[in-house]
Amino acid sequence: MIKWLRQWQPKKIITMYWFFFLVIFLIPILILSGNWLREEVANQKRIVAATQEHALDQITDGLDNTIAHLISTANQIALDDDFFAEPNTPEDFHTIEQAIQRYNLSTTLIDKIFINLYRNPNTLYATDGTYDTDPAIQTYHLLAPQLQPAQITAALHTSTPELVITPISNPNGALESTLCLKVPLVVHDTGPKGTVFFVLNSGRLQDWLATSAVSKNQVLGIAQNQRSILLPHDQLAGISLAELTASPAGRRLLEDNHSPNQPVKFKRDKTTIALQTRSSDTGFFKVVSYTRPAAPSHPLLTFLNHYLWLFCLILTLGGLLIHWFSKRQYSIIRQLEASLPKPLSDGLAHSEAAQLQQSFDRYVASHQDLILTSKNQLPFVQNQILQLILNGRVVDPVIIKHFLTIAAIEFKRPHWMLVLIDAPVSWKDNSSLDPLTTPDFSAYFIYQVTQEQVVILLNYTNELPLTKLTATLREKVPLIGPETAIYLSRSLDQLSDLHEAYIEAISTQITAHPRVGETVTYDTANNQTLLGEDLFDFTSELKLDNSLIQGNYRNAQEAFEKLFNLASQSYDPRARFDLGMSNLITRILKADYQKHAEVNDELVSQLLMNESLSQLHGILLKTIQRITTADPTPTPTPTPAEQGEALRQYIIANVCSPTLSLVDVADHFDLSVPYTSRYIKEVTGKTFTDFVTERRMTMIQYALTTTDLPIKAIIEQHGYYDVASFTRKFKKLTGITPGAYRRTHQPHHRPFESDQTTTGDKS
Repeated sequence: MIKWLRQWQPKKIITMYWFFFLVIFLIPILILSGNWLREEVANQKRIVAATQEHALDQITDGLDNTIAHLISTANQIALDDDFFAEPNTPEDFHTIEQAIQRYNLSTTLIDKIFINLYRNPNTLYATDGTYDTDPAIQTYHLLAPQLQPAQITAALHTSTPELVITPISNPNGALESTLCLKVPLVVHDTGPKGTVFFVLNSGRLQDWLATSAVSKNQVLGIAQNQRSILLPHDQLAGISLAELTASPAGRRLLEDNHSPNQPVKFKRDKTTIALQTRSSDTGFFKVVSYTRPAAPSHPLLTFLNHYLWLFCLILTLGGLLIHWFSKRQYSIIRQLEASLPKPLSDGLAHSEAAQLQQSFDRYVASHQDLILTSKNQLPFVQNQILQLILNGRVVDPVIIKHFLTIAAIEFKRPHWMLVLIDAPVSWKDNSSLDPLTTPDFSAYFIYQVTQEQVVILLNYTNELPLTKLTATLREKVPLIGPETAIYLSRSLDQLSDLHEAYIEAISTQITAHPRVGETVTYDTANNQTLLGEDLFDFTSELKLDNSLIQGNYRNAQEAFEKLFNLASQSYDPRARFDLGMSNLITRILKADYQKHAEVNDELVSQLLMNESLSQLHGILLKTIQRITTADPTPTPTPTPAEQGEALRQYIIANVCSPTLSLVDVADHFDLSVPYTSRYIKEVTGKTFTDFVTERRMTMIQYALTTTDLPIKAIIEQHGYYDVASFTRKFKKLTGITPGAYRRTHQPHHRPFESDQTTTGDKS
């Protein structure tokens, strides 16, 4: 070795250092930097795509919430007595206009509200008077264009809400669209009494779509089909979006109600634009997203801007260190040469190798016990994690994926289905059950301790025939015999919905009366029994769902009694299972889950052990009472004087808000709307509408005489958006228009805008 060391010279040492510096340090850094840059580009694309999809989901959820709010407002209008008394005097018509105005302030997206009552079908009621039905429908595009009179009459008497998007041409020749939500006025006892039309503000919707787009590379729109679409603008990167929408692929994407929402890419003039849709939960519309990919140069410039100095610093320090070590290393090697020990003997080397091998064998042997223990514990860990997902305690897809990785559970197929077997078992008897794999599906076994039952989770690729599925299960699974009844849930595309499928399958098991060895499926699409009787009361179902969410026990009890009686009376012993009762139990179990964020195992056990309709009725009614009972919060009760002053101050503080309504005030103080209305009148001496109108008028009159702001700006700043309607109201209260009022009380003021306003075609 000494002879070998003497062959090294300083130049060879320098070469060696440079070689190791490049191989060990610079080359890996360059490789890592390249990988980082590649990942950063891909991550930037993912972030942009996720952000754009978030904007798409945000618009869909926001418009869905608005439509749900408007439908709820229509339900309140249907219960408002001000609309259903026959108007005979001007005061009666004024009462109807005031009532409509209350609901007109419920959301800023409402441009105008028209109400058509069946007792007077040729008249539309609005905040500014009454309109003839046929001209108003054509003028304000309340229904789909080019309808015949018979079709218009049928549309006015329909019992389902509908969103109408009507394309129109403005004077400049540009294509615009109007949106109108038509909702029937349904009263639970007497049925529909009329129709309410919510004319939405297209300009505000376009502004909303424009501001919700994450960048200039995205345009969002609202569509029903390729002919009815609302866009903030029709150009993206100089390409007409209307042409893309009218293309065959665009038409298929907009018309396909079962679209997987995968983007369709178009290429125009070397520019790629992706067209993607998101269907609303209500089924009234689709939100369309037009996007183009971001430039890939940004990640590269960011990388160079952040790390170029680091590469220069590494090269400089590496060169200096190599230069310094090259001068000293050779002398250090010479000093070490004298201190090197003699080579070890072969016997000692053999002894050390044997000792090393023995140490390695002992290490492996000590870890075999740990590996064996982990393998024995794995089924229990898998069962616990699958139970968390089944009971809805874990619903976040990222956390679910992390838990499945921990438990070594791998789902290779995109669809899932639950199977319940009608046989109580214990974990001790089935702890040896391993996941079952067949060419068609994979099966995992989940043991529910509280019900002493095994739930089978199937993971499969395509839709399987039920006969083949059940035959394979009965053949492969020892728990399922030829006489065992099994219950199948609906198909799932997301594992986070597993708790909902479990609730539906449990409801099926509770209400099913299967024959020996029969298979029962959760099938809500069949809405009639063998006798042809209607099983569902959708009005009562909507009332029950809303009451459970709002915590209104009285309304929830009324709706429940109607649905329970309907399900009890409509039960047909020849049917596979009691579909109506199953639907009712499913709704209550899901509402209980929404409140407690997990499936109530104790409630499920009680339902599975019930033996009569009266016992089932008591369990469900007690559950409804528990759901609608608010959590106790010890808060001091204000005195009547304090409550009244708080109401008054809240209205004064928010009087300029265009969304201020009696419903908002009642919700803010957790009071009922009638009680709030009476309380405000006792405190202020006026009704809520009169008090708000008086405060706004006083503030507007003061602004007209003390500022030089345009009249339109003053009106909008104080809660009004329809200048023409406000001008009529102002003139009715003061006798003159706002412009005349300003000229009268501010003689040297120069008018900013005309007092002329436009009105609709009044009857």
